[in-house]
Amino acid sequence: LPFGDRLIEEARRLEGPICSSDSQADPRFDHPLARLLSHKSVLVHPMRVKGELIGGFAIVWVQEAHRFTAEELSLVEGIARQAAIVLENSRLYEQVKRTAKELADAAKERENIMETIPDILYVLDLNGAVVRWNRSAEIVTGFSPEELRGKPALELIADEDKATIAEGIRE
Repeated sequence: LPFGDRLIEEARRLEGPICSSDSQADPRFDHPLARLLSHKSVLVHPMRVKGELIGGFAIVWVQEAHRFTAEELSLVEGIARQAAIVLENSRLYEQVKRTAKELADAAKERENIMETIPDILYVLDLNGAVVRWNRSAEIVTGFSPEELRGKPALELIADEDKATIAEGIRE
């Protein structure tokens, strides 16, 4: 619905329900959307999450007018709050799914780079042990990844380079 719409603007300001036992005579419900449905009474409660209006929970009586009780209004407030939480959780779940896909795509891309680059690439843990290395490293050294996984990288380094590499690992 357009943001300039009177009913929508009023709903955006509401913190609690808007209701009318005689909605046909109530100018607040003189709206093209409300005219699509024959109604006698209407109850609309805004749905908010973290102060943001994310929707509305509405009940329409179409056959006879309804008088609203405080208990009904309280119940509708609880229903609207729970529905808003469900919608927010759904949003968060979709965001988690998007992030997981982005991470999986990035991992595939990283794996592709690692396997196709002609340079020797390797991953060490914080203790300097080999976690992973690429096909180029396997070809040059003749060792398979399984043979080296967990071995200290310094065992693979020429003696004259060990001090420099050890310092890099410590850093």
